[in-house]
Amino acid sequence: MPASTAVAATSLDALVNVVNEASFWGKQLSRARCAELGNAIADRQGGKWAYADSFELTGDERARGILLFTGERIHSASARHIIGEECCRALLKMPHLTAGARKALVRASAGLKDRVIGAADRDNRPGMFCCGKCSVSLWRHLAAGGFDAQHRRLEDAMAHLARSRKGNGEWHRFPFFYTVLALTEIRSRPALNELRYASPVMAAKLRRKTGSSTTSQRRHALMGRALELIG
Repeated sequence: MPASTAVAATSLDALVNVVNEASFWGKQLSRARCAELGNAIADRQGGKWAYADSFELTGDERARGILLFTGERIHSASARHIIGEECCRALLKMPHLTAGARKALVRASAGLKDRVIGAADRDNRPGMFCCGKCSVSLWRHLAAGGFDAQHRRLEDAMAHLARSRKGNGEWHRFPFFYTVLALTEIRSRPALNELRYASPVMAAKLRRKTGSSTTSQRRHALMGRALELIG
């Protein structure tokens, strides 16, 4: 079943964030909605501007950058890579996929594995790729069941993150909210240790008045959830 014209015209980050929103709040997407979203994402697989044969941003999307679920704006090559990881993760998170969406996921995963996992393993950094924000997108994809050796790769990632602490509850090079989001999904002991390290920053932010924007509401809920996880 092809995606509707309106959905097919939606930006990739917006499509992905529909899935992120449902996953974050524990809502189930219907089979019809999964087919619509999955096919719209699948239609963007491959192409000249797709990173490692993953999912292609339009010229307008490349110009404005992508907006992450936690509100950070990402530009340039990082945006092309991160949207690839996020699209794969979104497809993995959907309870129903059409045959076309499954095929697109297989092709995109193979391309990313060759480029991203290949580089990570060659550099002997199995849980890291490129910069901090790109690495976090890799962690989210791994936590959703993507690629291989997820436990080993995420263990390496958490060790690297611990070495990147600034000492004030934040990390060098890693966007704070996007990183916290990934940590709440990984939930290993090292991940929870990083949430404990960041807890004073989150507690201070939660004491401030929450804005009315969608991003503010998401961040507020995310920090509350993170603090609940660490007790």
